Amino acid sequence: MELSVLANLYGSKPLDEALKTISSLGVHSVEIGAGGYPGKDHCDPEKLLADPKALEEFKNTFKKYDVEICALATHGNPVHPNKAIAEQFDTDMRNTILLAEKLGIDTLKISRKHLASLEIVQFMNVDSNEMNPDIWMKLSNSINQ
Repeated sequence: MELSVLANLYGSKPLDEALKTISSLGVHSVEIGAGGYPGKDHCDPEKLLADPKALEEFKNTFKKYDVEICALATHGNPVHPNKAIAEQFDTDMRNTILLAEKLGIDTLKISRKHLASLEIVQFMNVDSNEMNPDIWMKLSNSINQ
């Protein structure tokens, strides 16, 4: 079993520091927020798609800590009654898909509330009975620091 962490838990820390903490706990796989409700604290697809140098630096940060991205996450409501909010959610989703392609990531966590026209969601299957309680406790404690 491979344990993965939603890096948004460390959203108040820079990506480098978050990955350092996560890898020090023995976790080498993360889900990264890439828009919508998960936010873009560690990953702004629009900026990374527009700047090849920034994209390369982003990838190198993960290599530095031997951490892989298991999924990109963007959740929002692209049919929100506020047109500007709906457009931002839609833009975030589209940019996340394009970035996933550039990064070679085949798992996206996309919530398209009230809209079932796009099914690109592949959920991770984690059997909590197999989760190492020591790693879970270390992770919980590191978040609260």
